[in-house]
Amino acid sequence: MHSRQLRLHALRWMGLVLSVVGSPAHAAPEALIGILQGQAVLLRESTRYALVEGAALSAGDIVETAKGAFVQIEFADGVLVGVGEASRLILRPRLTPSRKVVSPRLYQLVGWTKLRLPADPQVEFGLWTPSLELDGKSGSAVVRVQDSSWAVFAETGSVRVLQRDGAKETLALRRGEFVSWREGGGKPVKSAQLSSDFVQQLPRDFRDALPARSELYAKRNVPLQSLGPVSYEDVSAWLHTEPKIRLALSRQWRGRAADRDFRSAAAANLSAHMEWERVLFPERFLPKKPPPPASAVLPASASPN
Repeated sequence: MHSRQLRLHALRWMGLVLSVVGSPAHAAPEALIGILQGQAVLLRESTRYALVEGAALSAGDIVETAKGAFVQIEFADGVLVGVGEASRLILRPRLTPSRKVVSPRLYQLVGWTKLRLPADPQVEFGLWTPSLELDGKSGSAVVRVQDSSWAVFAETGSVRVLQRDGAKETLALRRGEFVSWREGGGKPVKSAQLSSDFVQQLPRDFRDALPARSELYAKRNVPLQSLGPVSYEDVSAWLHTEPKIRLALSRQWRGRAADRDFRSAAAANLSAHMEWERVLFPERFLPKKPPPPASAVLPASASPN
């Protein structure tokens, strides 16, 4: 069999094994969708699903909202997370904190989130983005993440914010305080007033308190409708983010390399995610054949006429 056919056969087999065995990360749901307005999708392993109210979520799930949509994620410990339109986030990303901070419960790639934390000293919440780390134990906060900027508003209670790719200075925000950062603008700017663009863009659903609705769905098994396997376009934004996130996701999407279109697009963008080289071109990583022993090479003087 041709080497390319062998490679595709192996990838298809790998994808079949993953779909049968599944991922232990999804064995114990820890959150559900309490509110859904508009359209949103769930990426679980290598499959896309249409989100519905009451759907259970587990570690590693990716939630993405469409334009004009709003989703509320409700965790078992009482934490509520409102997700605004055009947002992308992962639950329980496979990231190991480099310091003694709260492990991220969410990784927000882009968009808006509003956090409501219960008045329980035992509950801690960590949220990471490509540029900042946030943790809190009480109150509510709003986070906006864009390609080259971010902003955090402590609506009530208090939160701590650390810029990941800049000065390692932790900013403590109390009720009513606001901090923002823009690429090329130096250090984050802290203020007692919200910026005008933040107020103008604030999602309508974020202006009111988030209502808990998990009890409505706690004992229901809400099925999800599959939208088919992910395409490269579906996950391109994730494959162009930071290496730690990309590496974890490449492990669950590598089976898609058996699809011709996915494989072609991944190869064309290989410089953006070099970890896919081993998936797409495993032959490049095979051990090199050792040179022949010296005794097998005839000296020039001994060469036949």
